[in-house]
Amino acid sequence: SSTALHVAATAARVAGMSALPLHLVSVASDGVDDVVAHARDALRRAIDTLTQAGHAADGNIRVGRAQHEIVAAATDCGADLIVVGRRGSSGALRRAVLGSTAQKVVELAGCPVLVVRT
Repeated sequence: SSTALHVAATAARVAGMSALPLHLVSVASDGVDDVVAHARDALRRAIDTLTQAGHAADGNIRVGRAQHEIVAAATDCGADLIVVGRRGSSGALRRAVLGSTAQKVVELAGCPVLVVRT
């Protein structure tokens, strides 16, 4: 999300780190090509946003289960921090817990995770 991207860019600037925007595709194989093309466009926009703000940025598209791919990408690049967006939810029970993807990333990650409500 743009909110999580902004938070990640700010954290990277303050800490003197680079950012690795990650776009995940998790669909059935018969729809992957169209979704990957859309993901490339979204990733290009994220990288442009970071670059225009003066950040070193590279990007990555991964296909698979979001929580596993986020953690794998962070491990692969030696990330010091993962910033993950979480959609807002309604209802007392849903507000009591993180979204399932964000929660799994927190559980699986080998580095700190910043969860941003989007």
